[in-house]
Amino acid sequence: MKTHPANLFINKIAIPGKAGIELIDSSTIAYCQAQGNYTKIFIKSKAPILVSMSLKYVMQKLPALEFIRIHQSYLVPVGRIRHIGQKQITLVDEMELPLSRRCRKKLMSYLS
Repeated sequence: MKTHPANLFINKIAIPGKAGIELIDSSTIAYCQAQGNYTKIFIKSKAPILVSMSLKYVMQKLPALEFIRIHQSYLVPVGRIRHIGQKQITLVDEMELPLSRRCRKKLMSYLS
């Protein structure tokens, strides 16, 4: 049985660059940080990539059940969250990121 070509791109995000389009597997993303109309995508064991896409646009391109917004400027994979505090979260690699009150409420209801 043949695999449909579209299935090869499931869970990948296309990042346009000077040399073409780079396909990044969503499971390799550590977190994303907004920087104005740009987003810095932090990839596990690789240098971060700065893309000319808003965080909102990047969020729409990633699997909705796997990623959650924790702050106006941050988007993280749910599976990488190790600890949820009042004003910050800790990822599995001990990275601490800010957590807004509004996003904390959404995160807690998502986990319930």
